[in-house]
Amino acid sequence: MRSFETAQSEVLGALYAASTDAARWPDFVATMSRWFNGATGMFLRPKDDPGKTRFLGGDLDPEMQRKHDEYYIGCNPWIAKIGRTHPVLDLGEAMMPIADFVKTEYYNDWLRHNGCLHWAGIRPLLGDGAQLGLGIGRPATMGAFSAEEQRLLITISDHLGRAGEIARRLDLLDTQARAASAILSSLNAAVLLLDAGLRVAFANPLAEQLLAAGDGMVLRGGRLRLSHTRLDAALRRAVSQATL
Repeated sequence: MRSFETAQSEVLGALYAASTDAARWPDFVATMSRWFNGATGMFLRPKDDPGKTRFLGGDLDPEMQRKHDEYYIGCNPWIAKIGRTHPVLDLGEAMMPIADFVKTEYYNDWLRHNGCLHWAGIRPLLGDGAQLGLGIGRPATMGAFSAEEQRLLITISDHLGRAGEIARRLDLLDTQARAASAILSSLNAAVLLLDAGLRVAFANPLAEQLLAAGDGMVLRGGRLRLSHTRLDAALRRAVSQATL
């Protein structure tokens, strides 16, 4: 494994890039899998019902993820033991001896088919008490997770929780913005949203028609200007006061 500092920098860079751009979560998953030599899955565990854990994504086969959600989560022998051996980090070997684990249905019918024997997981809490989890499974040939790898996972855990909250809040803001845009677009009146420099951030259909006609207001250099000098000055004062 390369240096702890290099791994931390690369993994956290990929994580925070994904927190603000949902399309980049697969890049983060791939980065984790590369550093830890395994298959990575992300999951959401509800606060009051860990048995309803669901995959959010990962580099496991989608069909295998579906089977996990529909059946194998119910026979996971680790579920009842998660959190008992460490506040942040869960290790398969710590929760159940390998000799016992390889006899379980969960291993033989699901995990083994994904090429995984050794497993490590982190599970930071989100704002509503749910857990945003990340698990890495890898084959016997890679061995158990080293002390250095465990330290890196613990470091990642706190950042994973923060990144999850950032992603959720941005998603909420985006949803609210789309709802507001739909409402403003449906109004039977022209609506313009301006920034402090009089640049148009939003124009509903009626406002766009007025701008296109150039009757009374126009865009000059991307900034709104009113044809009437006194009204234009009043607009500038109003926007200036509103954006103090």
